[in-house]
Amino acid sequence: MKSNILIAALLLSACSQASESAETQAAEESAAAEAGAGKVATAEKPAETTAGAQAGDLAAHLGHTDPEKCEEGPDLTGARMALAFQPDTDPTQFFAEPVRAAMSDFRRDSMGAEGEVASVQIDGVWNGLRLVAINWYGSGQRWEQAQFIFADPAERVAARLRDAGYPARANETVTGKLIESSGVYPMISVDDDAMGEDLTYFSCERMRAG
Repeated sequence: MKSNILIAALLLSACSQASESAETQAAEESAAAEAGAGKVATAEKPAETTAGAQAGDLAAHLGHTDPEKCEEGPDLTGARMALAFQPDTDPTQFFAEPVRAAMSDFRRDSMGAEGEVASVQIDGVWNGLRLVAINWYGSGQRWEQAQFIFADPAERVAARLRDAGYPARANETVTGKLIESSGVYPMISVDDDAMGEDLTYFSCERMRAG
């Protein structure tokens, strides 16, 4: 997975700072969840569920409108378009309040000849998985779809994704059927961290045929 080593280094630094305030944030956002649009902050390990998402799960506000086709929701699309066409804009503004409340430390860094990487730290639960960051890679006005990073093993991530409708397999890239109306096909990948950290990288992209 492209630039996993760079992102893992950024995550290790940012996550150590975020952990100091995890207990306070968990209490505040637990109240928001009871109000009907909240988030469950993770302390050590998210509670197991059989259906995937749980109460306060960020999947209610963040993700793909059609997981099998990697069709992003308007929030992810808006953030990606802002990165491409409004580089001075904070892309986190496009997310619902429960998601923004879980976000911190937005960064946009150069990768030299490879372009740029934008990353935001997250302390939350998504489809029963501990979501710790979202990355975007791009250059100029061409930016890829979001990459999710979880503090869960690849096998568990892939299983949860399948429960949520993504045809995912651990440490594999699954190519879906061609979407003839748009000339693209979905590609779903779930990969362990290249440096051996307890992180899993999930991408759901739409690639143009040919």
